[in-house]
Amino acid sequence: IYNFLIAWNDYLISLLLLQSEKMFTVPLAIGYFFMTDAIEWNIFMAFGILYSLPAFIFYLMSRKFIIGGLVRGAIKF
Repeated sequence: IYNFLIAWNDYLISLLLLQSEKMFTVPLAIGYFFMTDAIEWNIFMAFGILYSLPAFIFYLMSRKFIIGGLVRGAIKF
């Protein structure tokens, strides 16, 4: 679960390895959005919401496993 969330937010590896704009990941596309002279904030905020939805849905599906693992590590039988 943590590996998915870390890989989803990975920016540096994608920046170094991907050469074509057609292959850019979502964090790279958002980063290149700031390199323009005029930032359209409404489009940027829409990108941010769409970018966070898969990680949020994944968290909601695996929430009981995350909490269960934290509780099992805290209680000693």
